[in-house]
Amino acid sequence: MTLGEWLDARDPAPPAALADALRTELTAELDLPFSNAPGALLKAGERVLERVLKAAPQTPAVAPDLLLADALVTYAFEAVAESAADADRLAREAMARLGSLGGQ
Repeated sequence: MTLGEWLDARDPAPPAALADALRTELTAELDLPFSNAPGALLKAGERVLERVLKAAPQTPAVAPDLLLADALVTYAFEAVAESAADADRLAREAMARLGSLGGQ
C-alpha cells in the first residue's frame, strides 16, 4: 500500500477541500510505501507549519494551512499507530521538530 492509497482509505474521509490540499501538499510523497508514511506526513506537516509561521501578517488567511498542518500531523500519528512502528520515537521527533519552529 502507498501513502496515497492509505489516504484514500481514510474513514471518515476528510472534507473535499482538505483532501485536495493534502494531495497537493503530498504530491511527491503519494507513491511512497506506507511504511514511510509517518515520517513523510510529519515532515509535510512541519513544512506547512513553517509556512504559517512565516506568513506576514498572521491573519485568518493562514487558517487553511493551519488546518492542513494539523491534519498532516494527526495522520502521521494515525499511520504510526496502524503500522506498528515506533510511536514513542515519532512523538519525540514531532515535539522536537515542531517545537523548534518559530525560533522560540
